[in-house]
Formats: sequence, C-alpha cells, structure tokens
Amino acid sequence: VLLVIHPRDITDKAQYALDQFVLRGGRLVAFVDALCISDTQQKQPNPMGLNFGTSSSLPKLFKAWGYEFGSQVVADTQFMKELRGRDGRPQPVPGFLFLNSQGVDANDAALAQVDDVWMPFAGALQGSAAPGVKSEPLLFSSKNSQLVDGITAQLNPEKVLQDFKESGVTYNLGVRLSGRFKSAFPDGKPGADSEDTNAPAASGLKESAADNVVYVFGDADMLANPFTVEINQMFRIATPLNANLSLLQNIVEQASGDDSLVGARSRASVRRPFTVVQEMEATARKAYQARIEELDKKLQDLQSKLSEMQIKKEGDTARIIMSPEQQQALKNFTDQQVETRKELRKTRRNLRQDVDALENRLKWLNIAAMPLVVAVVGITLAVVRRRKMAAR
Repeated sequence: VLLVIHPRDITDKAQYALDQFVLRGGRLVAFVDALCISDTQQKQPNPMGLNFGTSSSLPKLFKAWGYEFGSQVVADTQFMKELRGRDGRPQPVPGFLFLNSQGVDANDAALAQVDDVWMPFAGALQGSAAPGVKSEPLLFSSKNSQLVDGITAQLNPEKVLQDFKESGVTYNLGVRLSGRFKSAFPDGKPGADSEDTNAPAASGLKESAADNVVYVFGDADMLANPFTVEINQMFRIATPLNANLSLLQNIVEQASGDDSLVGARSRASVRRPFTVVQEMEATARKAYQARIEELDKKLQDLQSKLSEMQIKKEGDTARIIMSPEQQQALKNFTDQQVETRKELRKTRRNLRQDVDALENRLKWLNIAAMPLVVAVVGITLAVVRRRKMAAR
C-alpha cells in the first residue's frame, strides 16, 4: 500500500511511477487538497503573513480514471463546523466540513462506525469512473452545498453564507475506485530517451493484469495534528478529536488486508455528533437566509441611490447642490439605510440565538431523557410493589 499525502507540484514522472505502481497491483491511497492550510512551505509568502494554503492533485491519473479535481472547495450549510471568529465568538464556517453518519457510506466495512470526520476546505472529486472501473463514494457532502473560492471560504466565511446558493448536488469528497485500470501514459514514460537501451522497458504497462483498488480523498488537512488530535504538552499525550485517524487506519488496513477480512476491521468513532441538530440548524439557516439576502440587496440599492445624488464641483471646494426635494430624498435614503442595517444585524442575531437554543434544547433532552425514564420506571415499580405488599 502506498500512501500519498498532498502531492503538491507533482511531476509527470512521479505520476507515471504511481501509474505503473497501480498497474502492477499496488494499492494507492491518495489525499489531495484544493486548499491545504497545513502546508506552510509556500513558494511566495504573502506580505500580510497569512497562510493562504496550497493545492495538490494527480491530474494525469484523475483524467485517466474519469475524474476532475479543481481549485474550489465545498461549502455545506448542513455539515459546516463552528470555529472561533476574530471577535472570539463561535462563527459558522461552511467550508470547514464536519461529516456525520449522513456524509459517510455506512454500508462500507471501513466506515461502518465512523461518523465524525473533519475536512477543512475540502475539494470535490467530480466526474464518473472510466470504462472498466467502478466508483464507490465513501465521503460526500449534503445537497445543501456548493463550490466556492477557497480563499474566500477561509478568510470570509460570513460572505460565503450571505451569497450561499445550494446546488442540490452531493459532491464526492472521498471515493474508492476498483477494477482494471488503464495507463494514464499510453505513450510510455514521459521524457524517455528513444536511444536509451532500456527504451522497451520504459514503455511500461498499458493496463493492469487483474482488478485493483485505489482510494482518493479531496482533503489532506484532515490528517494534520491540529485537525485530528489534542496534544497535552505536559504529558505528551494525544487525544483524538474526531474519527479522522480511525478512518485512515481502517482504509489502510482494508487496502492491505485480504478481502475476506475486511468486515472485521472497523474502528469506531470516539464521539458521535448530533445529526438531528445539524439538519435542523441547516433548515433554520435556510429560512433566515432569504431575509438576509433581501436586506443585503436593499442595502446595496440604497447605497447606489445615495451615490447617484447630484454632486457638482465649484472651484477647489466640492459641495452637494440639491433641491429641497433631493435633500429630503437623501435624508429618507440615509434613514432607510440605518434602519436596514439595524434589521440585518437583528436578523443575524436572531438566527444565532435560534440555532443556539435549538442545540441546547436537544442536548438537554438527550442528557436528561434517560435519567428521567429510569426515575419514572423506578417510582412506578416502587408504587406497584407497595400496593402489592399492602394487599397482602
């Protein structure tokens, strides 16, 4: 099994080596990334000192397998995670995916008990498998998703939410390809010298002799320490934050093990997310989003009207020359702008309060329901027993 993580700027020769490895029967597990924020080795650091991330792909191999992997990331309002914002308060980040059991193929042995996967700014594997190859989605988004610019998703998640338009498409975030693979380099090794005495051998295999398996995931950050474990610096103990490492171990073991033993190899998730909460939060956000978009459009219209007011320049002094009617219109536009901004802030605050109240209510219900049921059953049994004793 060969594990490839974030192959940034991979050469054709390296892709050819991977291609031949797969055709010879080797199992490949690849984690590519549309925006790898864990990669700090950027070629040209930006002047602001921010880490805008880097991208990676296996373009030649993906094309031969029937897939494309672009530079956009998947934003999902159902599977989005909350992170600490600039003001220190939790902020929903639609590009930081938090997959529960509804974003995982629970029928697969390697994923049967994995339902807590973090994927920061993951890319989508788009397309359909090439002839002779079968594709099985392992990780995927909800239909409340769309593809967005990676830098915007990272630096301005609020903008992504404001402009969000769900595509109704379930994007593949991780797939398993199986079957007989054909070479992505039918003309042989790239850059091979025709006068080389080893030229016949350099032509390489054109197709795999038997069925093989390849795993591809659209995110590499999901394997980095900050997104997988919490490390106790004093005792140097790492505690899992999610099921990401279990997913990796399960996939590697499934790829390396005998097919008949696959069903016995599945590590469970360390914690289980509230799937109902995520669904209801997405519904609540969708209900508020229409009003937020309406207010945003109204605010833009008002700003346009204010900028269109007649301004004339006299000498070195710029001043506004308006009729009384225009002055009143300007005052009305300004007042409307202030009120619209207030209503927009109130709507967003109400959305946040509704989401928090919903989550807290369901959490308390889950926490309190079982003790309450036990208490009711215990009291009922005590009353029944006392009545039986009294009847004797």
